[in-house]
Amino acid sequence: MTKPTLLVDVAFSNNPLDASYTWTDISARVRSFTWHVGRQDLLQRSEVGEGELVLKNQNRAFDPTNTASVYYPNVAV
Repeated sequence: MTKPTLLVDVAFSNNPLDASYTWTDISARVRSFTWHVGRQDLLQRSEVGEGELVLKNQNRAFDPTNTASVYYPNVAV
């Protein structure tokens, strides 16, 4: 049995209401991730999902102050 592959795409230069998006694959930059969705048991209400990504950022590509980054100025804190 093969393990699932994590795919992380980010639309850096798009706004949430844009008709289409330009996606950038940053899967190779993911160090770790966690997420939580749904509810803890059947008697609770469903809740909004949330997650956290820890990225490899040795070259400061995801630093919003790094004007030399290929993602600048589309990275926010």
